[in-house]
Amino acid sequence: MKHPHFSPNTHIFLWDLHEVILGKSMWNWFMSCMRFKHKEELVSRLDKKTIKIAFIFLCEKLKLTKKQMVSEELIKAAQESNNDALIELIMNVCTSYSPIQKTVAIMQ
Repeated sequence: MKHPHFSPNTHIFLWDLHEVILGKSMWNWFMSCMRFKHKEELVSRLDKKTIKIAFIFLCEKLKLTKKQMVSEELIKAAQESNNDALIELIMNVCTSYSPIQKTVAIMQ
């Protein structure tokens, strides 16, 4: 069945385990955090468990620890503490990856 929004040449990547197709940009992450409009709500709903998971998540993304952490763990903690603002920020940051141009050229 054809999807109405995608042409036959549309490529959708569901998983990029080793960051070979999409690259993270710490600058984009930082700017997403700085521009986030619901900071007060986010902070007011933080609990110790969520702070601990967020810290590990950030350290893993900055390659300061070898502990593996996926965004779903942080989202689950945010859901448990009813922190919709944190969920929104996580989604903004995790979708701020951009294509690695050399990999795109190879795929084309």
